[in-house]
Amino acid sequence: MKVKRIIDSGSTRIEVIEKIQFDPSKLDYYVDLFQSLRKSGYLIAEEFNSIFWYIKDEIEASPQKLAFDIEVYRELNLAFKAYTLIIRMSGVSKKTIAQNINLLKKIILESNAFRNIEAFEVYLHSLTKTTAYTTALALRSFFEFYPLPESDSCLQKLSMLEHPKNSNRSLPPFNQVFEFDDIINEFTKNEPEASPQKQYFYIVELWWYLTNIVPMRPNEFLRMRKNCIEYRNDGSYWMEIPRSKSHSQTLEKEIWYQWIQINYETVNIVNQYIENLNQHISDSLYLFPIELYDKFVKACNSKRIYTDVKFLNTTQLNDRIDRFYQEIVEQRYGVYGHRKIRGGDTRHFAIINMFLQGYNMLSISRMAGQTRIESPENYYSHMGRLVETYTYRLASLRMKEVNVEKQLSAGFFGLRRKVYDIGKIYDEEELIHMRDVEFGKCKDPHFPNNCIEDCRHCPNYIFFPPVNQFNDGITWLEDQSKAIAQKMNQQVKKMEIIFGKSTELNAEEVQNELKQASRNLQHYMDQRINIDMQLLENFIHTEASR
Repeated sequence: MKVKRIIDSGSTRIEVIEKIQFDPSKLDYYVDLFQSLRKSGYLIAEEFNSIFWYIKDEIEASPQKLAFDIEVYRELNLAFKAYTLIIRMSGVSKKTIAQNINLLKKIILESNAFRNIEAFEVYLHSLTKTTAYTTALALRSFFEFYPLPESDSCLQKLSMLEHPKNSNRSLPPFNQVFEFDDIINEFTKNEPEASPQKQYFYIVELWWYLTNIVPMRPNEFLRMRKNCIEYRNDGSYWMEIPRSKSHSQTLEKEIWYQWIQINYETVNIVNQYIENLNQHISDSLYLFPIELYDKFVKACNSKRIYTDVKFLNTTQLNDRIDRFYQEIVEQRYGVYGHRKIRGGDTRHFAIINMFLQGYNMLSISRMAGQTRIESPENYYSHMGRLVETYTYRLASLRMKEVNVEKQLSAGFFGLRRKVYDIGKIYDEEELIHMRDVEFGKCKDPHFPNNCIEDCRHCPNYIFFPPVNQFNDGITWLEDQSKAIAQKMNQQVKKMEIIFGKSTELNAEEVQNELKQASRNLQHYMDQRINIDMQLLENFIHTEASR
């Protein structure tokens, strides 16, 4: 197995590629590696022969459990331990190690340690394409480290597996996301500060408001320090975000901190939380200390495996989100059947939102704390769907005032989203005194000073056709709605093309082109909302009169 390592030589860092294979006669070498990792705190276990090991890093708070429990295949079990130590030293993440070990154990047990090739093949084909392919990658790596007599036969079967198609990250339906956003805003506004649910779900609120604005992975959000807000002499507000390299060829994970400018509303949200936190835990370095979790969750009978955990982990965050869905979304608001948003989804919402605002790839990458945005097409594919859902949702709420550009610049989600009034229904007496326009009425008292080219795009327009022109009027609205939808789609496609040009250069003309496309998109969204409001309002009234 070829392993990359980084060796520090004075002021120079040298990348070395070594070919390593397992040799059972050199077990002492692996025991020494084990002791080294154990001493440095990266591995927790009583001894090399222990069944359970726990590996940790600087990124996630809690250690990852590994079970070496296939003693019926003793030499394979030893090889697993040696393999774990080698790939851990080369920088493979603890999550990937645990996944690979579990996949390898399953196929070993199913195939009698690779001796039953037919059972080996049957098991592979019982897996999903993605799991089979991941298992194949783990097996190829392991066979390079520990060649077996059966390796060639197994590799031949692996070569026949289909490569799974690259699929975009699956996000919850956006109409459910917007509904969740409404509920969490309502909860923040109305829940008493001292209530147990407010205390328990404070972390969910902060996760939603911060990570929908600033692209952050859950482990970065959870690692935030309590003193993360800075006020500068020019009156600006800044927030410190912990960042970590997603890939590394060394055991140590580099943690660095990035300062991002934020607005007063965000500062206020964080400060309210810190004030509340200090009433319970005043000496914490972190925003989400582990003591906060222990305060609300009864400790298990077994003692904590690793007592130096300082902050909550991703699993604990997702547990809180699940509880919020159960106790608030479902039990309090009666909204069931939602596909739950996960801790890492909001980073994608934030990046998609920045795309739609016209930020170029380089700016988005910097904001996300990365040298580049991985697979930008994953984000492009969601843009059109989000825009379509967003315009429909605002129209369906019959907003009296709709300013899409302000909504976009503030972020699609979170407290900064403006609360709109629901437009009142006009009775016929009022309509009689309004000015007649095509298929309807104009409610603007300053007509024609504020007139625009097409009444269908005007917020002062009320669709109210004569009975004998009703069907023609509906067709007139629907045709324009479809035409604008096509223009919106064209702008999204145009932005995708421009993003491709802006991955390497931050050229001023590219940035200007992006901003203009973003403004055009927002303009068309605004127009379509006005038209669809008329269609939906008419539909509601028609259904109500039946």
